[in-house]
Amino acid sequence: MSQEELRQLEQLKTTDREVRQHELAHQIAGGQYTGAVSYQFEHGPDGQRYAVAGEVSIDYGPVPGDPRATIGKMQQVISAALAPADPSPKDHQIAAQARQYLLTAQLEMAQQASARHSAERPEPNTSTPPESQSANSSATLETGKTSLSNYDIIARASFASGGTAKLSGKA
Repeated sequence: MSQEELRQLEQLKTTDREVRQHELAHQIAGGQYTGAVSYQFEHGPDGQRYAVAGEVSIDYGPVPGDPRATIGKMQQVISAALAPADPSPKDHQIAAQARQYLLTAQLEMAQQASARHSAERPEPNTSTPPESQSANSSATLETGKTSLSNYDIIARASFASGGTAKLSGKA
């Protein structure tokens, strides 16, 4: 082989190693939420195939009706997206979307805890007439419904897109 072919071969070997490490990092960190790795190959001057790009599918949709499970899942998705030493722009995009779902699920859990706390504690005696107290309670419940509705909209948007994406790396 010529000097140029040897340089090209070394570059392909380096790229192959980096791409495989990148995708393996996604797959290991993503665990049950990741699929199989797929690679794009290029033939080297030695006739061998070398990975020059790759991707791993990941399910990043929220868990319907279970904010606690959504939080755990999104934490793992974020870890998977950012696991490689050099996350791609697509990896950052998926991590950002997972953060949005995570925050929405945390908000939903806080609202549920607040509603439970309010239901468990009797209202303190105040000089406010009962009609006003009832109106205030209704407003609080409406706010909770609005936030849950926003969560449902985000969840439905994710499921409409299949709730999956590709974590990709290209050297």
